[in-house]
Amino acid sequence: MKKILIAEDDREINHLICEYLSSQSYETLSVLNGFNAVSMVREQSDLSLLILDLMLPFQSGDMVLEKIRG
Repeated sequence: MKKILIAEDDREINHLICEYLSSQSYETLSVLNGFNAVSMVREQSDLSLLILDLMLPFQSGDMVLEKIRG
């Protein structure tokens, strides 16, 4: 099963994305800020996709990308 991480700070949007992807047989993980997004990417070596909001609290999506790219 493909695993997708959703990094979106709006709880309702985050929930809707997770709900839809789960209904399409994807495993979903979700976080609400940039710090947790970086941590989750580092912990989950089998992620297939990251859906990343650019305007996250604590660390922007741009900063998250810089950190996970290395």
